[in-house]
Amino acid sequence: MEPTKDKAIFLTPEQSERVKLWSGMNCKFSKIGVENGIRELVVGLNIIGYNTFVSCEGHGQGRLYEKQNGSLYQEWEHPYVAFSFEPQYIQKRPDSIVLQQLIDEFYTDRDVNPKYKIILTDFAKYMTQLSAGGVNTVDVPRGKNCFYEGEVLAIYWIRAQKKEMCEFGSFLKRKYLEIGFHI
Repeated sequence: MEPTKDKAIFLTPEQSERVKLWSGMNCKFSKIGVENGIRELVVGLNIIGYNTFVSCEGHGQGRLYEKQNGSLYQEWEHPYVAFSFEPQYIQKRPDSIVLQQLIDEFYTDRDVNPKYKIILTDFAKYMTQLSAGGVNTVDVPRGKNCFYEGEVLAIYWIRAQKKEMCEFGSFLKRKYLEIGFHI
C-alpha cells in the first residue's frame, strides 16, 4: 500500500481509519519507550487484540556474571513480545490458535533456520510470549579466546531474530491495513 511516483494509492474509508489507528498506536508506543526494532510488531499485536505488556528488540552485552566454576559469562537478550491471556481463554486458547495461524501464514514459502523462526511459548500463568527461536537470553562465555567467537555468533543470531520479528510486524501491518482483522 505504499504510493509510488507514478501510481497513487486510494484508500477506502475503512482503510483510512485503519491507517489512522495504526499511526496513533505507533506514536503511543513510541512515547512510552517501545524500541524501534520491535514497535511494528507490538502495535500489530495490540491492534488485533493481544494486550502486550513487555517487549525487547534484542540486545547484546548484557549482565556479566561468574558461574560457580569461576568462568565469566555475558547475557544477551533475544527479541520477544509478551502478552497475557484472560483466564477465561486458558482452556480453549482461541487467540493463540489465531496467532499461530498468522505465524504459519507468514512462514508460507519462507525458508528460515528454526533458530530464528518466531514461535509462541508459555512462560508464566496467563502469559505467553512471541519470540524468535523460543529463547529470551543466551549466555556467551567470556574468556581470553572464546569470547570473541561467542560474541560474533550471538550478534549474528540476534540480528537474524530481530529481522524475523521486524518482518512479522510488517506482515501484520500489511494484513491489517489491507483487510482489517481482530481476534
